[in-house]
Amino acid sequence: MYKKCKVLYIFVFKNMVRLTGKGYNIDSFNINDERGVNMESFDSTSPWLKVDMQIWDHLVQPQYLTSFDAGEVIFWQSQINQFVYIVKSGRVMMRVLSRDGKEKIMMFAEKGGIFGETSIFEGYPEQYSAVALVDCRLYKIPAEVFLKKLGNDTKINQAVMTILSRKASLHFNQVLGLTFGDIRYRVANVMLYLVRMYGKTDPDGILIDVPFTHQDMADLIKSSRVSVSKVLHEFLDKGIIKKANRRYVICDLDSIENIEKLI
Repeated sequence: MYKKCKVLYIFVFKNMVRLTGKGYNIDSFNINDERGVNMESFDSTSPWLKVDMQIWDHLVQPQYLTSFDAGEVIFWQSQINQFVYIVKSGRVMMRVLSRDGKEKIMMFAEKGGIFGETSIFEGYPEQYSAVALVDCRLYKIPAEVFLKKLGNDTKINQAVMTILSRKASLHFNQVLGLTFGDIRYRVANVMLYLVRMYGKTDPDGILIDVPFTHQDMADLIKSSRVSVSKVLHEFLDKGIIKKANRRYVICDLDSIENIEKLI
């Protein structure tokens, strides 16, 4: 099994440029281009997976559609999973819980996002739990159906390979960030991801139109709530961001994009 997975990942990286150049848009949400916001360098490392649903046209069927309430666990870490999930609507969080109870957020899946496929390939229990953050409608596709389509449909095969490469890049980037990244750099990167996914024009800059707590941020970047609070207060004091109605506005995007100059 290890050799098969190794071959799969080698194939992914060798074909990453070719696959992503075929018009498979992993990030269908775009910040207004007229503001000159260049987010391309973050596409492969963003923990928010959002995919054009048309990619899955030959895979999703009405009989596979199911609902999960906000807070409901879709599958547990270490559980044997026999399904692949594609998000029709809503938002799903993938998280890992350590033996001492510490939580690490790995990624989020939104419309068109796929998860559960890795354990299907490897034949191992799930390495993370999947939880519905809001009410969700998901396609719950049996493993045998998914694998058969993967072998017969080039479009789906290429899309899955692209997403696997995206996830591999994300995990690699998380390791680098935990090993070498200053916490301000890590917080700034998450804010750029949020701008990419939820940014809206605001009189004072760019509104991140989704609420999150300091603990949410800490769980995502594997830090403490106290450390994250210090960084966000630093950004507030410098006028880089402001907070209103539990949401943040990026007032100085240039400083966030070039955070290394402040470190």
